[in-house]
Amino acid sequence: MRRVPVPSDMQTLLSPFVGSSYPFRAIALLWKHPRLWPYLVWPIVVNILVFAVLTFGLFFPGLQAIDHLFSQAQGWLLALEQLLRILFFLLLFFLNSLLLITIGISLGAPWYGTLSRVIEEIVTQKVVTEIPTKFWPELRRALGCAVGRLGIALIALVAILPLNLVPVIGPVLATVGNFLVGALLVSLDFLDAALDRRLLTFTQKLDYLKRYPALCAGFGVVSLPLSSIPLLNFITIPICVAAGTLLYCEVILPEDLQKQ
Repeated sequence: MRRVPVPSDMQTLLSPFVGSSYPFRAIALLWKHPRLWPYLVWPIVVNILVFAVLTFGLFFPGLQAIDHLFSQAQGWLLALEQLLRILFFLLLFFLNSLLLITIGISLGAPWYGTLSRVIEEIVTQKVVTEIPTKFWPELRRALGCAVGRLGIALIALVAILPLNLVPVIGPVLATVGNFLVGALLVSLDFLDAALDRRLLTFTQKLDYLKRYPALCAGFGVVSLPLSSIPLLNFITIPICVAAGTLLYCEVILPEDLQKQ
């Protein structure tokens, strides 16, 4: 797949639309190259198994606790017990889904790293050499990236929170602001497979958001809802990882190489 041509005088205007197209471009790439499929299938299988263990491991003890609580129930309390059973199952389902959103990328990291590397080799038509790492420097860098991301999220939350005090339009602006911040951070998450292979610090990764804010925002606006839908995100998270690598290889990497 070739890089999408964007005329320089319209680059800023079209960047959000170009960024938003990459999850769909990634699907086309994955369909064209079946050898990439195992790197999607195995993370999906692992996440489904973990989700099942979390759900059923907590489901039956929870039901037993409800039965014990209502062991002497009569009349309308029996109806309340059935309602609590339904609410407990729904709450457990969504909590486990949200938990897997957080840990899903970590569980699939070995496959996602390989998926990203192979996609880069397909796009650039060059063999990608992994940079050797040492444990402690790599641990410090990983912790720095995690702390940096959390710090950005907290700063944005504190900055946007006062907007809720503005009558009528304030909550709308706050919601839009939170969504855009989330979209930018999610775009960075899905670019991370390509960026992390280059052993970049969080500050260096953040520079890409500063250099390509509209492009990353467009990518994140599509990727955030796709990766947040319970159960569907088993499939969409690896697709978004592929999309982030494809975006990096087709748009960002060529410009980086020109500057060298």
